[in-house]
Amino acid sequence: MAGGGRGTQTASADSSLCCNKADYAQTSLATFHDFWRDAKLTDVNICVDDGVLPCHRLVLAKNPVFRAMFLTEMSEFGKDEIRLSGIRMAELRKLVGYLYTGEVEVDGERVQDLLLAANMWQFSAIQTACEMYLDSHLDTCNCIGVMVLAKAVCCWTLLDRARNLVITQFSSAKEDPCFLELGENEVKEILDSEELVIKSEEDTFTAVLKWVNHNTQQRLPSFPRVLHCVRLTHLRLSTLKRLAQHPLVLEANECLEMITNSQVYLQERRCDQQMKIRRCATHEIVVLFGQQDQETQKAEVCDVICYDEEDDSWRKVTRMPQKLSLMSVTVEGDIVYVTGGSTDINNPEGVQRCAYTYSFLQDTWKELPDMHVGRYGHISAVEKGRLYVVGGQQNGKPTSVEMYTEDTNTWTICCPCPDVPMTVQACVSHGNLYLLGGMDPTDT
Repeated sequence: MAGGGRGTQTASADSSLCCNKADYAQTSLATFHDFWRDAKLTDVNICVDDGVLPCHRLVLAKNPVFRAMFLTEMSEFGKDEIRLSGIRMAELRKLVGYLYTGEVEVDGERVQDLLLAANMWQFSAIQTACEMYLDSHLDTCNCIGVMVLAKAVCCWTLLDRARNLVITQFSSAKEDPCFLELGENEVKEILDSEELVIKSEEDTFTAVLKWVNHNTQQRLPSFPRVLHCVRLTHLRLSTLKRLAQHPLVLEANECLEMITNSQVYLQERRCDQQMKIRRCATHEIVVLFGQQDQETQKAEVCDVICYDEEDDSWRKVTRMPQKLSLMSVTVEGDIVYVTGGSTDINNPEGVQRCAYTYSFLQDTWKELPDMHVGRYGHISAVEKGRLYVVGGQQNGKPTSVEMYTEDTNTWTICCPCPDVPMTVQACVSHGNLYLLGGMDPTDT
């Protein structure tokens, strides 16, 4: 008969008695923890640079690395003292404490050191806990540091999350001090991304200058290679002229040549077709004048005027390719999309199928393939290079919807819209087209 604690007793066919104490394992581990806390009956010392931690081999053997040390012919086999490198006492206590209790506290102060230690010494549960903590506290102030850390410990999910935040919030993320510690290839990987979102291309150039200036002696040879990732022909001409006088640029002849060539591009109003405009927030407001004569109802003006917020000035820019009125206009980043319109309201032949894009930075118009249906007074919306046009007065059905895809440079007929009320507004989110508000044309 056994005493102490709750348990079960069962009799077998040969009249023997089996005693099962349900919490025996838990209480035994708690006893070991008490012994460890008081440094009693310990049989091995773990030594790190800033201290020595007495432990019990039997408990440490729950970890695969320590188990291999104790049971195989590794250099630590049979020794009463084991020295570990790359870990400090604060992290060692947490790792070993987890073996005694099954619990660990993760906090922001030393989470990165704990994650590195857990990864090095194969404490997978603690590594997972650290990754979850970092994921839940990820923001633009730490995303670059987390990205580097996640790559070091092969945490691919956390790496993807951190990298995505760096790419989509680069204008803020580049202020993370960890950006200055990145290697050349890591900086190039960020700046080369087609998904990079910035306020303007100048953000990428200033980031490169700051990165090079952080360690000029070692990084000046890398300057031209990293600068290749900056879309120089998408900078303002005034910005390029200013940058050409920067001390770092003057020290790197190849960089100066790249900037000078880009100035020539812009001065000749040539468009660099090899580089797509990044998605960014423009500093300009564009006003399109598609005015029609009140008597003849024909389009008569195709002037375009831009307001530059940085310079606080208005200026005329390249005119629209043709005179239009009642066209639809929508904007994504630094690209304006103009579709349809009419050259003569009184003439059915005046309804247009044309489509154009205008680049703020290049000050150039680009002609897109014609829409399937000519229309004017319609609505349009764009997201990630997909342009939708809906309704309007047209040569086809007033409910028709078309989508232009930038990657394939083609128009596709979409499912028709049941009703397109007057003065409706449109927007696109995550690939879904939304029509908002509007007025029933039968209302007075």
